[in-house]
Amino acid sequence: LSRQPNGSMKSELAETATRHLAQLSVENKDQIPALIQNLRYVNQRLSRRGPSPFIRPGEVQSITLLLQDLKDPTREIREEAAYDLATFHPKDRAAFQVAVPALSEALEDKEPRVRLYAAEAIQAIAPDRGKLLTPVLENLLEDEVCAVRLRAVDVLRKLGPEARSALSSLNARTNDAAKVVRIWAAEAIRSVTPEAVP
Repeated sequence: LSRQPNGSMKSELAETATRHLAQLSVENKDQIPALIQNLRYVNQRLSRRGPSPFIRPGEVQSITLLLQDLKDPTREIREEAAYDLATFHPKDRAAFQVAVPALSEALEDKEPRVRLYAAEAIQAIAPDRGKLLTPVLENLLEDEVCAVRLRAVDVLRKLGPEARSALSSLNARTNDAAKVVRIWAAEAIRSVTPEAVP
């Protein structure tokens, strides 16, 4: 069974989150993590496999099919596979460890969103892989799409001191064109250098 690309993984929830993030002020920065989660949301009815009984995102039985799709020639299918590999229940984290080698290869994909989703998946499955993820995320901080930069900043924030080598790149993002990226980069800097926080 192959996925049939339909050209969009966007959802109304993600689009609403995008609008709110664009208007967010520093006083409301505590809302950013929830909005980023909404930004990541994909309505499965819009996905290429969608309600198919053969693949259910987040379920252990789907791992083999998702790993195959990570190597698909179609960009949208690779994007969705990397995204789906991060949507597991915490109790299944150990089972998803098998996906880390293939996701690590996907960090070198030519498409920025595939690299981003793979990094998000690895951070969720194996958060101790910060040194592997940091150079990829630093590169994504230069992406032209604000949502990609913001999500890259967020993964670096979650990695904490593991991402200390990205400090210079995060400092640069405090001058980002998008206010929300500037705000969240400052938070990420506090996370990667906790000893500097009073």
